[in-house]
Amino acid sequence: MLRACLLCLLFAALFFPLELHGASPLLNHEGNSHANIPHVTYRLGPNDLIKVQVFGQPDLTLETRVSGDGKIRMPLLGVLEVTGLSVQETEDLVTKRLSHELLKNPRVTVNIVKYRNVYVSGQVKNPGGYPYEDELTVLKVLALAGGLTDKVAKCSPDRIHVKHQNGTNGKEAESRTVALDDLILPDDIIQVPDCQTIYVSGEVKSPGAYTYEEGMTVLKAIMMAGGFTNKASEGRLKIKRVTGGKLDSLSVKFEDPVSPDDAVIVPESFF
Repeated sequence: MLRACLLCLLFAALFFPLELHGASPLLNHEGNSHANIPHVTYRLGPNDLIKVQVFGQPDLTLETRVSGDGKIRMPLLGVLEVTGLSVQETEDLVTKRLSHELLKNPRVTVNIVKYRNVYVSGQVKNPGGYPYEDELTVLKVLALAGGLTDKVAKCSPDRIHVKHQNGTNGKEAESRTVALDDLILPDDIIQVPDCQTIYVSGEVKSPGAYTYEEGMTVLKAIMMAGGFTNKASEGRLKIKRVTGGKLDSLSVKFEDPVSPDDAVIVPESFF
C-alpha cells in the first residue's frame, strides 16, 4: 500500500508540476507581463503625465504633467527638473530632496499615468499626434491616423521612416527607415512620403505620371500608360534621367530597368 502511494506521488510530480508548485508568474500575469517594460529605459519629457506618491504623506502626493521646459512643481519642494530622467531616477531625486529638507527615510513611487504623443505626418488620412501606449508599432499608429491615403495605398511600405527625438539626451533627432511591425517611442514622428513616380510621354494612350514599382521595366511603364498608339516608334525608346544634377537621354529596350523619376519617351514613327 505504501509503495503504491509513493508511485502515485512520483507520477503526479512528473506529469502535473504546475499543480504541485504553482504556475510561472509570467503565465499567471500574461496580460501584464510587458506593462512596465518601457519604464526601464523610458525618459521623461514635456507633456508626460506622472503621479508622485509619498507613503503616509497625502499632502505630498500629486498627479502632474511635465511642463514644456521639462519641470514639475511639488508641494514644499518647489520646481524639479525631470526631463531626461527615468522613472527610477525621478524617484531618487524626490527621495533625496525630501530626505534633506523634510522627512526621514521617505518612501516615494513615481508612475507614468499617460505618455506623451507620437506623431504622424505625410500621406495618412488624419495626420497629427496620438497618445503613446505600450508595445505601439508603426502599423498601429498608421491605423490610428486613419490609414494611408489613396495616393500612396499601393506604394511599397519600405519608404516609411521615423524621426526619433533625442532631445532628452542632448543628441539631434535621427531618422531611420522602419518596418510596419517595428516598435516606436513617445515623440517619434512617423513620416509617410509620397510614392516615387515615373513619367511616360509621347505616343502612348495615356501619358502621365505613374507610381514606381520595384523592378519596373520600360515595357511595364508603357503598359501602365495604356500601351502604344498606332503612331509609336517602338524601336526608338528613350529615357530621360537626371544623374548627378545632369539630364541624360538614354536609348533603351523593353527589358531595361526604370528608376524613380525617370521619364520614358515614346517617339512618333516617321512612317
